[in-house]
Amino acid sequence: MEDFTFMDLDNKIKKFEQSCERLAQIDAEKLNEKINTEIEEQINVELTEYVKKQEASYKKQCEKIVKDYNKALFEYEVECKKNVQNVKNIIKKELKEEVKRKLQIFTEKEEYLQYLIKTINDSLSVVNNDNSSIIFVTNNDKQKYEEVLNRYNIKIDVLDNDFIGGCKLKNDKLGVIIDNTLKTNLDEI
Repeated sequence: MEDFTFMDLDNKIKKFEQSCERLAQIDAEKLNEKINTEIEEQINVELTEYVKKQEASYKKQCEKIVKDYNKALFEYEVECKKNVQNVKNIIKKELKEEVKRKLQIFTEKEEYLQYLIKTINDSLSVVNNDNSSIIFVTNNDKQKYEEVLNRYNIKIDVLDNDFIGGCKLKNDKLGVIIDNTLKTNLDEI
């Protein structure tokens, strides 16, 4: 009977041992599952943070690219406008020079005298032909048309030939100055 109890005790110990092993195995599996869950959660947290950082970095890079693009586009547009303005100025200057040459040629033609007389008459009509007026003509015109100019019975004074042609009228009594010179008309274009 002693053998039977001893065997019983051996079986009981083995069963207890097996039971402990099963419990330890179950605890190990639960612990392993818990650790895996925690690791997975930590990885997800870190992954989410990493994705957020990468998205923020990407967004920042995109904003910088857009900003740089807009800056470059603005600078390009400004440069283009400057170039267009420079070309306009060059064309305008060349056009004025060409018109000035043609006006100088016009002052040598017979039709110019009629133009000069008309501008003088128009200017005098503004001041009701007041004799206190002074008419200014270019030096060339005064020399060339002195006889015609003296018929006006008004003081005639000289302008620099840079004014090309036409006339100026000055009336201090009425406070009137009229500039009908070809140069002034050209400069107003």
